[in-house]
Amino acid sequence: MSDLITNTEKENEIQKAKKIMPAVDIYEGSDSIVMVLDMPGVEEKNIDLQFEKREIHIYGKVSLPDERWKYQMNEYGYPDYERSFRLPGGLEVSKTSAHFEDGVLSITIPKHPEEKPFKISIQ
Repeated sequence: MSDLITNTEKENEIQKAKKIMPAVDIYEGSDSIVMVLDMPGVEEKNIDLQFEKREIHIYGKVSLPDERWKYQMNEYGYPDYERSFRLPGGLEVSKTSAHFEDGVLSITIPKHPEEKPFKISIQ
């Protein structure tokens, strides 16, 4: 697949909104594309994935370690995560699956069968 995935967010806009762009690794296999994002401090229930116009939008809300705590000093902060990517054609986004474990979000987007590589035999 050419022009596999492109970053769509503007770094300055995300920084102004006090959001973090999570680190991501993107892999392409013969059957799918896999995105792996590092989102420590996020609970599974606070992750939102959306597809719109060939773009995937990934949001994660960070929770305080203990809601009963009150700040004495807050230098670290608890910014949320946000990342968006423009996806290539040839993917079956309606069959996307996601798995979240130990602060790592894995998203698997299958390729459309017509986009999968195959061998042509010569006769």
